[in-house]
Amino acid sequence: MRLVRWLSAALWAGSWLLMVLEVFRWHHLTPTLRFRPDPPPDAHGVGHLGLPAQAARMCAFVAPAVFVATQACARTGRRTRHPAVTPTVPTGRTGPDR
Repeated sequence: MRLVRWLSAALWAGSWLLMVLEVFRWHHLTPTLRFRPDPPPDAHGVGHLGLPAQAARMCAFVAPAVFVATQACARTGRRTRHPAVTPTVPTGRTGPDR
C-alpha cells in the first residue's frame, strides 16, 4: 500500500509538470486541458493528441484519486495484507500438564 501511495504521488507530480509544459510551453492544450490542434499544414485532416500527452493527461486525473484513496485507507488503519495469525482463546487451564 505504501508503494502504491508513493508511486501515485510521483505520477501525480510528474503528470502535472507535463501538463504545465503542454499548456504553457508547447501550447498543445488549452488551460482547461482540452486539445488545441494547430492548423493542418496540408489537407491531411485534423491533428490529434499523441499517446504520451494522452497518458500524461490520464495520469493527471487518475493519480490524485489513487493517492487520496490510499491515504484514506492508511489513515483509517485498514490494510490489504492481514497477518495469518489466528486469535487464541483462553481455555481457563493453567500449566503445561492440564
